[in-house]
Amino acid sequence: MKRLAITSDGFDVTFTQPVDEALATDPKSWTANSWTYEYHPAYGCAELDNLPQLVRELRLLAPDQLHVALDHLRPNYVHELHCTGVRSRAGEAPLHEVAYYTVNRIPVVVR
Repeated sequence: MKRLAITSDGFDVTFTQPVDEALATDPKSWTANSWTYEYHPAYGCAELDNLPQLVRELRLLAPDQLHVALDHLRPNYVHELHCTGVRSRAGEAPLHEVAYYTVNRIPVVVR
């Protein structure tokens, strides 16, 4: 995964190569979860309110870009996406199968 861009219901994920559409749009190829931290002056804290996320929609936007809609996008939470089943059109697995995004606010986007 090269880039995550937040949307009103999830993320637009850009890859470094065109993806195999059947695998990229298969919900079994993806897992997601989110959590937050307690803010305090000292460094470090355990993950709080960890919640698995249901990937509810996968839509190819371009040969190398996919929209991933989640069931509970949450502001002020870290969101973790795993694309373990996604492959390039050449059959290669992503070098990095995990991406993280801290959602500060959820944008209002009309598509």
